[in-house]
Amino acid sequence: MTHLALEETRVRLAALQQELDGARLALETDGPPTVLVTHHLEEVPPTATHALVLRAGRILASGGLAATLTGLAGLKSTALGGPALDLAGAAPSAPEAVYHETEFPASTFGWSPLAAVTRGNWRFVSGPHPALYDLASDPQELVNRLRDEPDRVRALRKELVRLAGRERLAPPAAAPADDELRRQLESLGYLSGASAKRGTLDPAEGILLLADFDAAKRRLAEGDAAGARVLLRRLVGKSPQSVPFLSQLAEAEERLGDIPAARGTLLAAAAVNPQSEFLQTSLGKLEMRAGRTAEAEAALRQALALQPRWLPAALALGELLARAGRSAEEEALVRATIAAGAESGVLLTRLGEIELRHGDLAGADGHLAAATRVLPEFATAWKLWAEVARRQNDPAAAAERAARAAALQ
Repeated sequence: MTHLALEETRVRLAALQQELDGARLALETDGPPTVLVTHHLEEVPPTATHALVLRAGRILASGGLAATLTGLAGLKSTALGGPALDLAGAAPSAPEAVYHETEFPASTFGWSPLAAVTRGNWRFVSGPHPALYDLASDPQELVNRLRDEPDRVRALRKELVRLAGRERLAPPAAAPADDELRRQLESLGYLSGASAKRGTLDPAEGILLLADFDAAKRRLAEGDAAGARVLLRRLVGKSPQSVPFLSQLAEAEERLGDIPAARGTLLAAAAVNPQSEFLQTSLGKLEMRAGRTAEAEAALRQALALQPRWLPAALALGELLARAGRSAEEEALVRATIAAGAESGVLLTRLGEIELRHGDLAGADGHLAAATRVLPEFATAWKLWAEVARRQNDPAAAAERAARAAALQ
């Protein structure tokens, strides 16, 4: 199924272009209505008018964009849907404290999470190396005033603890009782909880490592795996729980032919992030290339247990089963991955091919027709669909599909 995976990569690039086109369309004030699904407020285009906020598959809030978001933030809204502003010139009250937190450094790089509180022009950052900044004179947060303002630090630290411990906008939602809803959410990567372990490296120090990380990736891209490995080993020594660093090190080790080292590095990464279907797939593919089919199958099935519609794992496992002559298991795998929601022209083509081999012309006809809709540039799908028409005694359709296949080859 390797050649099928190459076609899937091409269609994914086409889908990305469609997504970018859609984003540009959303910015046109006279464009058609659009729906954006996102986890990040910074991705919301300025033309958005309404919001529907979900949590664990349930509606948390909905309505006009400004009113919905300010309501979730605990601010009062005007009839126009925005936050209430005092425009009467009344004397300003003391500035309210604003609480900030991020788990991104921990979940992405295995560093420490950060929390901060801002009151007026002062910001206190809590982390492995606490800091205090005067945003009025130092907006780039370059000068740590922690030792200069001990009283202010104590007050802001107390405020941060109070805000961090207050009741959230909504309590953590219980997992849905509906089995079908649970299955669908799990197939999309939800309900998995935190997966990466927190580290102790301050993100302010960790971010200084990213220049070497970029250099290591460039060396890998240029074919200098040995040079990349030197840089990546140094990075892993400084940040041992960084899954991106570990996964790139494993790639460099494999390119150098050191399969045992690559395996050990991927296992170390999986220990940090056991919920990563990407790492399990990488491990499975490594074991396949090393000829360790039992270990490869176990890792790939683990990837699909974490994400039932994860296409890279399904394609690799399907290839492994096909090579071993386990056709019934391969068919079951393809059907299960499609049923989980993987809209893949490659998988649909493979299922149609299997059905054609079994003489199930109706099933093959349906799945190959769907494959050509999902992946119209895939010549194999058209070629097999032409064979279906030939066996159904429809020479006109067979000729038309065969011509389409020939034009794409």
